[in-house]
Amino acid sequence: PELIVRPRALTPKDPRILHPAATCIGPITQADLGLVEEYERVKANARSPENVKVTVTGPHTLATLAFDDYYHDVRRMMQDIARVLNENLRALDRAGCRHIQLDEVAL
Repeated sequence: PELIVRPRALTPKDPRILHPAATCIGPITQADLGLVEEYERVKANARSPENVKVTVTGPHTLATLAFDDYYHDVRRMMQDIARVLNENLRALDRAGCRHIQLDEVAL
């Protein structure tokens, strides 16, 4: 599916400051986010491969920063994003990644 990005105000204090935000136009089901490939690439080039960390944006942040043109319910969208993230984080674990940072900057 096509990725649709629209500008969104970063803060209500100055609506002129914009950032690109994804637009959800259909159900969020399954997606390979490329985390295992990122982990393998960094691990192959790291001095201490056992200490490689992968950082992932959390579902709350992803849902609240995106435009919701499908669910019209941020909680439902967030739950589907969380399921996709969970699948990807489990794949990272199976690949041997022991350091995963989940960032929830919106909280």
